Amino acid sequence: MSRSAAASGVLIVAIAVSACAAAVSPSISADESVSGSAGASVSVNMSRLVGIEIVDRAAAAIEIAFDAGAAAELVAPLPADADFATQAVLCLFIGERNTGGWAVTVQSIRIVEGRMEITARETEPRGGTATDGATYPADCVLIDRSVLPVGSLPVTSTDTTSDEFIIDGAIDVPAPAGAP
Repeated sequence: MSRSAAASGVLIVAIAVSACAAAVSPSISADESVSGSAGASVSVNMSRLVGIEIVDRAAAAIEIAFDAGAAAELVAPLPADADFATQAVLCLFIGERNTGGWAVTVQSIRIVEGRMEITARETEPRGGTATDGATYPADCVLIDRSVLPVGSLPVTSTDTTSDEFIIDGAIDVPAPAGAP
């Protein structure tokens, strides 16, 4: 599919390729901290995707899909209970690693002062657990799109273990269907 897929919902921050196992499990973040004030910080509700395949991405990237067609380009099969009127699929790809045993897990997503901040945990292979061949660690979650501001949204992701930068960019958040 061409880059026109971005118009149909897949918004690619960086070109990437990754594989990882991930259907929906219980929500893992759900509270709203502060809203409507300067310095506002809002937690984005998210549900872990399990039992699905994530499309390979070679470079680090953040991708988000606001409809089923775009989500199908990121994960398969689609979560049966995904409601794209209220949710989106967000994937974090950390790029190619030379061996197996690497993983990344999205820990939290917050909107802080008009910026999406993703914290994730990257884990490396422990002694003797690395496998031969390149791998492409990624994690995808279903997120609540009601707290996402419409328009261009800057995004940054950092590793919770090392506090190192993973990837940043911007996503274009469309108005929900039926919105004025």
